[in-house]
Amino acid sequence: MSQSRPELELPCRYCNAPNELGSSECWLCQRRGWRPLTGLSPIHEPAIRPRPRPITTIGSLMIVIAVIAVFLALVVVAPPAAVALMISAVPAWIVTEFKDYRRRRWGGDGYSPGEKAALFLGLTLLFPIGCGAILIAVVVVCTSLFVR
Repeated sequence: MSQSRPELELPCRYCNAPNELGSSECWLCQRRGWRPLTGLSPIHEPAIRPRPRPITTIGSLMIVIAVIAVFLALVVVAPPAAVALMISAVPAWIVTEFKDYRRRRWGGDGYSPGEKAALFLGLTLLFPIGCGAILIAVVVVCTSLFVR
């Protein structure tokens, strides 16, 4: 009795499901470009997972609603603080989206939602600190030039 040799299987680079070498699409995620990117063996090839959408679960939706509620409460309680938050958050959001766009444009996967949130929060804090530092530097330079 002869045993037939099993056909080679490669993992899908998106969902890591084993696929037969001759198949045209992944049996699990139904993607056509499922084959590994390089000539490395399947053991050494890292699985590339698809990026999750920002609002795909009820938990993500509740976080967005909570952030909106906190901002609206800030508008009612302390309008100047809400204006300061918007002045620092809007440029941070624009820079974050632009960096994500550039990363995806040049063939990358873009930032994960956690990386985007960390970048956004970091920039939201850095913009006021940077603007404050520039304002202090201008005041110091101007007073040192005109006080004499």
